[in-house]
Amino acid sequence: RVTAEEIDTDHWPIRLLASAFGATVITTNYDTIAEIVLANHVNATHCRSGATCPHCRMRSVLSYDCSCETLSQPDEQMWKGSILKLHGSITWSTCLNPCCSDEPCIQSTCDCRPASSPRCSCCGCPCSPVLIPPTNREKRYEQYPELKRMWNGAVNALVEASEIVVFGFSFPESDIPIRQLWSRCLAKNTNLDSLTIIDVCPEKVLSKIEEFTHLKTSPRVHCLNSPADFSRPDWIRQAGATARHS
Repeated sequence: RVTAEEIDTDHWPIRLLASAFGATVITTNYDTIAEIVLANHVNATHCRSGATCPHCRMRSVLSYDCSCETLSQPDEQMWKGSILKLHGSITWSTCLNPCCSDEPCIQSTCDCRPASSPRCSCCGCPCSPVLIPPTNREKRYEQYPELKRMWNGAVNALVEASEIVVFGFSFPESDIPIRQLWSRCLAKNTNLDSLTIIDVCPEKVLSKIEEFTHLKTSPRVHCLNSPADFSRPDWIRQAGATARHS
C-alpha cells in the first residue's frame, strides 16, 4: 500500500507510524519506510550522543565495536526508541574483504536509502547486502553476528512492554523465529496492560496469537480493522472526533 518512493504524509498508516516516535519499533520488513517516517519526525535529533532519531539509534546499535564507525557507541539501553529490524534491510551491507577490520560488521546508510554499489566505509571493498528470509535455521542468522543485537533489543522490548501494538503483521507459520520470539518473551512479560491489533482481519490475528502464546497478564485487547479498500478506518475518525471535543 505504501512505498518509500512516494510516502504520503496524509495517509493514515503513515500518520499512525509517525505517532510511534519514542516507542520501540520492531519490524520484519526489508524496506525503509519506518526509518524515513520516524527520522523526519519534528522531535528527532540526529547523529550525536543521546540522539532521539530511531534510525540513528538503530545504526548505533549496529555499529557497536566497529572500528571504522564514527557514531557514538551505544549503551545497554540504546534499543529503547530504536527501529529493530530482525530480517535485515535493503540499506544494510557487510564487507566482503576477509582482511578488513570491519569485515563482520553491518554498515547502514544514514540517509535511509539503499546504495547502488555499496562499498565498505573502512577499506573501500565491495559489500554484500544483509537480507535474511524468514527461516527456522539459526545458521542463517549466525552468518551476521551483529544482527543478534536487533534480536536482543526485541527480546528486551517485548519482555518489558506495558503496551504492544501489532500493525499489519499476521504471524505467518513460515516465520518461525518471530513466533518463537513472541511466545518466549510474552510468557515472561509481567507488565503488559494493553494489546492492540490493527489488521484487515484483526480477530483472526488475535486467534492465531492465542494459539501459540501464553500471557502472564490479562491485557486489554483492542482489535482495530484496516479497511481492504485503503480508506480511512472508522476508529481513527472516532478517535479524532473525541480528541477535538475533549
